[in-house]
Amino acid sequence: MTLLRLKTFGGLSITTLHGSLTEVACRRHALALLALMAAAGDDGMSRERIMALLWPEADEAHARNNLKQLSFAIRHGASSRLLASIAPNLRLDFQVMSADANDFERTLAAGNLELAVDLYAGPFLDGFHLARLSEFDRWVEGQRARYARRYEQALETLAHRAGAVGDIRGAVKWWRRLTEHDPVNTEYAVCLIDAFADLGEPLSALKHFAGHTRVIREEFDVDPEPSVRLAAERVRRRLTFDARRSGAMESAADD
Repeated sequence: MTLLRLKTFGGLSITTLHGSLTEVACRRHALALLALMAAAGDDGMSRERIMALLWPEADEAHARNNLKQLSFAIRHGASSRLLASIAPNLRLDFQVMSADANDFERTLAAGNLELAVDLYAGPFLDGFHLARLSEFDRWVEGQRARYARRYEQALETLAHRAGAVGDIRGAVKWWRRLTEHDPVNTEYAVCLIDAFADLGEPLSALKHFAGHTRVIREEFDVDPEPSVRLAAERVRRRLTFDARRSGAMESAADD
């Protein structure tokens, strides 16, 4: 069992089952290096690429020395076995420090989509920034978009699977997660409204339509797409039909 855990989704931090990692946890370049390693997976990342991302203005000799000192600080503050060299790359030893980003990729590859989406606790390195390192920022943005897309695809698969086997409650769960992830997405809004209707919760369907409408108007100053309005109208018609049928049945019972 690993004693160290690197959290990259929804922020960037280290947790440990014992001791203190104050020296490492407070050094933003150290955290950035660990994040690079976590995203690189078992193959690791070349030292040249690391130096270009973390010390773009330094000449090669100074950048290489900075990386050497930073690696030493991480090994001293966390574990001597944490960083492993696989020429020409540097990588994390995931037996020493686990990482949610690496676990996310592994569980997706294994087909365990439910565990994978539970690992995704928010955007990659959310709120983490290194001043004056535009290339690192671009790398973060690219990784953030890639993980978000992988998360979204996994949720879509889970939602469609649930619907295909008649698990309407499961479909609602996954479509709801997708609308939380992307509140302005028309397809997700329609699918959640329809799923709520199939579950027999028309008021929840109309509540989501109202929330989607509010977000769309606030973000874009337009009304929802016709497909979303039609989905809500189907729910309203069903409510009207059910109310009339219920009234007719009550009248027939009174007679």
